[in-house]
Amino acid sequence: MLANRLTMDTDYHDICYFGAGSPADVEQLFDNMALSGFDATIWDCFWCGTTLYQSSKFPVFTNAARWENRFGLAENLRKFDPLSLATKLGKERNIQVLPYFRLLEEAYTPNDGHEFFRNNPEFWWQSRCGMYRMIGWPCYNYPEVREHMLSRLDDLVGHGATGVLFGLARTHIPYYVAYRQGEDGETFGFNKPVVEEFKKRYGIDLAKFDHVEDVSVADHRGLPFTYERRWVGTEPYDMWAFRRLLGEGFNLFLKEARSRHPQLYIALECGLLESSGKEYDSASKAVFRIDLEGLCAEGVIDEFIYPGSFRKSDINDIMLPRFSHVLDSGRQLTAWLNDFFSGDGGGTADVTVNDVASYIDSFLASDLDGAVIHEAQFLVGSVNPVGMWKQLSRLKGL
Repeated sequence: MLANRLTMDTDYHDICYFGAGSPADVEQLFDNMALSGFDATIWDCFWCGTTLYQSSKFPVFTNAARWENRFGLAENLRKFDPLSLATKLGKERNIQVLPYFRLLEEAYTPNDGHEFFRNNPEFWWQSRCGMYRMIGWPCYNYPEVREHMLSRLDDLVGHGATGVLFGLARTHIPYYVAYRQGEDGETFGFNKPVVEEFKKRYGIDLAKFDHVEDVSVADHRGLPFTYERRWVGTEPYDMWAFRRLLGEGFNLFLKEARSRHPQLYIALECGLLESSGKEYDSASKAVFRIDLEGLCAEGVIDEFIYPGSFRKSDINDIMLPRFSHVLDSGRQLTAWLNDFFSGDGGGTADVTVNDVASYIDSFLASDLDGAVIHEAQFLVGSVNPVGMWKQLSRLKGL
């Protein structure tokens, strides 16, 4: 099936890292997308509480920490506003620019990120005992957190954004790996409003336990590091109910975003269990559970994007069994082709034009009509970008 909605993931900071990112480079990218029939492009706009565009309301990324892979980005931000340029080019070429708004990527360390969270560390996801926090992950069950993040959305709309992609599937926060969910799934998310509401609904105090045990310890360059703990002496509880309660914070945020900006095109990216978990799935493998069915039925979101590696799998088998309700509600269902240019979704481009042609054949043979191409830098840096662009135009029948 031809793509009804074809989107390019433009990771602008990666393009800068590899030596491009000038206004001329950005214009060339938009020209190529227009010629290949692209309808939209995803544009990164935030990094750990700072903006990747010129904002008067929020701190702009300056690379004060001297991350090597972002030198070019900070320099370009001093010269021009990438988001304003992308928005202008998008309007001229009929390509919608979707600012990429990852909802769980706000800081690397307690001293990093926006002062809002530095002044209110209790807003980070926390453990049962309250001693450990998932730095960088805001808990959206707090009204104050939702309002702060909505003010970011207001700023994007003020810069001319007509749509946005809210991301719940991706984060660069290293703590997510180090403080991974334990096998029992009880590591983080036990913040005060969640615990209080759970006790009110189900009569169980999630903050009550006898003691903490270290479960897994890793050796990191000779230093022991405990990355999984168990809280002993807790009451049994419905873990899916807990996951859904955590997800209610995101549901409310998305509904408030729709209410505040009713004309905004809202796309949502989320993982499989977090967006379509079933009672027979292992709740410990999920991080939260949003009400995707309700969000689609109520018209809160316009598009749902599921990211995955589909190169060796049938796209229909992965997408349709869980997400047919998205289509039934009249929303756009889109596959983020994470392995389109790179077999593992990252690293370097390692596919040929023939590989891409084969991948496009499999998509055209599916029953889906939405695709996100991951990502622009792999295409720009390939050995045959002209051939790649030509193949991509097949997705629109050009």
